[in-house]
Amino acid sequence: VTTPGSGTITPNLLVVDVTDNTKFSSVKPVWDSVQKTWTYEGIVPLVKIFDITSPQTKTLTIKNQGHYYLCIDDRMESGASEAVYQVPVKVTKA
Repeated sequence: VTTPGSGTITPNLLVVDVTDNTKFSSVKPVWDSVQKTWTYEGIVPLVKIFDITSPQTKTLTIKNQGHYYLCIDDRMESGASEAVYQVPVKVTKA
């Protein structure tokens, strides 16, 4: 995953299972100033990449077939904007 561009948003990317996906819209990200990371109370993401400012790679191995959701969250950004950003994500199957 890479940032949508200089001077734009720095979103969080999470991969969650079907259980956490139903909770995602009601859980707001909270900044943990001790750990210096975003927390999502009650959600346990399989993969998390916070504040995407430069290209990053994560590997996720799926052990159980099922439904998984890729969530790109910009709710911690200030202000209200109707802008649409492309956040490039590459998914491959080994």
